Amino acid sequence: MKGIVLTAAGAPLVFVDTLDKPVPGPGQILVRSIAAAMNPVDPMMQSTGILIPAFPTVLGCDASGIVEEVGQGVEGFRVGDRVCGCTRLGIQGHGTWEEYFLMDAIVTTPTPKNVSIEQASTLGVGTYTACLGLFDGLQIPLPDVAALPSPKDEWIIVIGGAGSVGQYGVQMAKACGYKVLATCSAKNEALVKSLGASGTLDYHLSEANQLSAIKSLTGGNFAHIFDAAGQGYSLAVKALSELSTVAGGGYYATIDDWSLIDPIPRTTIHRISLGPVGRDGAQELNRKINSYIPVIVGLVEKGLVKPNEVEVLGKGLEELIGVFGKGAVGGGKKGVVLVGSE
Repeated sequence: MKGIVLTAAGAPLVFVDTLDKPVPGPGQILVRSIAAAMNPVDPMMQSTGILIPAFPTVLGCDASGIVEEVGQGVEGFRVGDRVCGCTRLGIQGHGTWEEYFLMDAIVTTPTPKNVSIEQASTLGVGTYTACLGLFDGLQIPLPDVAALPSPKDEWIIVIGGAGSVGQYGVQMAKACGYKVLATCSAKNEALVKSLGASGTLDYHLSEANQLSAIKSLTGGNFAHIFDAAGQGYSLAVKALSELSTVAGGGYYATIDDWSLIDPIPRTTIHRISLGPVGRDGAQELNRKINSYIPVIVGLVEKGLVKPNEVEVLGKGLEELIGVFGKGAVGGGKKGVVLVGSE
């Protein structure tokens, strides 16, 4: 079958048509790839080899497609189902930049009925990471979609509200009843507010001015900060230590799992790590994601969480090489390549 192969860390991507079609093992499904979304982790893996245990391999972890075959013991999926989600990163047979790829059923999302297959390809990494940040890191109770919490006066701050993960974080936090203050650029303010943010903050401002705005907008009534950009530690330290008036301490969840960071007084810090998703040694992570999937699907089908807007960058696996690295294409949109057809 066709695919885009990486032979070594730092090597160029190569189009081939000699790959073996993967065979699903117990608990796995084989998916015919339709749409593949670009992610910042893709060029990082290509250049450094991080998360890749052996070469050659096929990259790509965010996709949507059609179930082609079901492995032993799989329940809830059958041939012909539309699915999406995040596959095992860097593992041979699981990369989405090939005609067929494997998914672990426990972390596979049934494609919501009201989204296109292109939009569905943005749901995996973005929603899984946002859920890990909000429900695991910030310890917000996982909501019942049929009986969502009533609106409350307390705020959540989302750093990086216009990125893929941040957009999902804004919408899910609002669905959980919180007011949301999100950082973004001025050009993305309208987008972030349309997703439910009660206030926005231009991250180009000085840190002192950002803190002043946080105090003015929230009155200190916040205890949760979700850093969906992985660059907000300094701001979070000062906001939680100096401005928060909520009793009982604060919570800071960040996608930054690589930097050395110091403790924040009276604050629980959680560093999100999605990298091992699906793997045999990640049972606890997989279990958590599995518990989030019905909430994700429910919120999307209710229209309370909208998928990232997409820009189709190309059609066909061959065009993946030319657009490699173009995950974010501006205006809060996510780059997607159509690698197959329904």
